[in-house]
Amino acid sequence: MVEGQVDRNARSALTSAGIDDVTVGVSYRDVTATGPTARRPAALAALAAADGVADVTFVSTDGTARVATPVAVRLGGGRIVLAGSVPADEYGDRLVTAATAAVGADNVQNNLTVSGQDASEATNAALGVLVSLISAMNDKYGADLGEADKVWVDQQWVVVKEDDEMREVALNNDRSQFEMVLEQKVKDLLIDRHDKNGVLFDLFFANPDFQVSLVRYLAGTYDEFRKESMA
Repeated sequence: MVEGQVDRNARSALTSAGIDDVTVGVSYRDVTATGPTARRPAALAALAAADGVADVTFVSTDGTARVATPVAVRLGGGRIVLAGSVPADEYGDRLVTAATAAVGADNVQNNLTVSGQDASEATNAALGVLVSLISAMNDKYGADLGEADKVWVDQQWVVVKEDDEMREVALNNDRSQFEMVLEQKVKDLLIDRHDKNGVLFDLFFANPDFQVSLVRYLAGTYDEFRKESMA
């Protein structure tokens, strides 16, 4: 049933893009497209946007190449669908954590696959995903968070990861205790930047639900700290 729907969506996407010389095969949510190399960019773009497609392999009739789809976020009806490829599980975990913080675990569909792509490309992709997640938060909380807020939120992940005290808390406590300490740290960080992140500051302190969402997102660092300690 899933494959049939994905197949129809993939074919419809190619038709809508005016591509009539590329064929598709479907395995669950993964699509294999076959056609001329010159059609590859347009076909990949069309298929990456098709509903239900998790990963795309393009086989050239004049040569073979496998190209992973970029990370994409689809928003609708209070749900988030994550699709495309990440270089390693940790990148996918972070994006799922962000999506969960935005709309709740029951409203997140994770179609991400691991591709082994260059990590720098994935970092850029993650920033793009955060733009969409900020949009989801804007819709959910009636806020007006913008580019500066998105950059700040992304930077705080790094700030927390580089904090030796937070690392010790993560390694010696359970997640709930880590979140308690993290909540205070986020408050301190926001107070320090109140003049530059006024909307985010006001939303965080005025809306308990948003406060929980942001802390839960950054609490994804807890899992990274624990994984690194076992490596």
